[in-house]
Amino acid sequence: PDTAALLENRRRRLAGELEAEHEAAILGAMKMAPLWPSAKRRLDELLKVRPFMTTTSDLGRRYHGQLADTYEDAGMPERAKAIRQAARIEAPRGFDGEGGANTEMAKLLDMGMDSL
Repeated sequence: PDTAALLENRRRRLAGELEAEHEAAILGAMKMAPLWPSAKRRLDELLKVRPFMTTTSDLGRRYHGQLADTYEDAGMPERAKAIRQAARIEAPRGFDGEGGANTEMAKLLDMGMDSL
């Protein structure tokens, strides 16, 4: 492909046009990925449709959240963090990047008891 075609493809992806055109495949990958027992296979399923994704749409944010969670499951927390940052998605409550979490404290904070 020539430079003009590559730039046009990038423009279409960033505008969400490719996401709209490939929505059925994206939704299929998002539905199928959790069914695979291995994190690597779940990643493979999700990465098939990544070239069509944007980080600005609702679908794109859901996709990137699922992708980040899958990278977590695969033992790649830094990759997951980078994806969340790119898509401006917050890490799950209580996650500290090392796999440790104080879930009881997170529950208290969610209940509004942060003054304790």
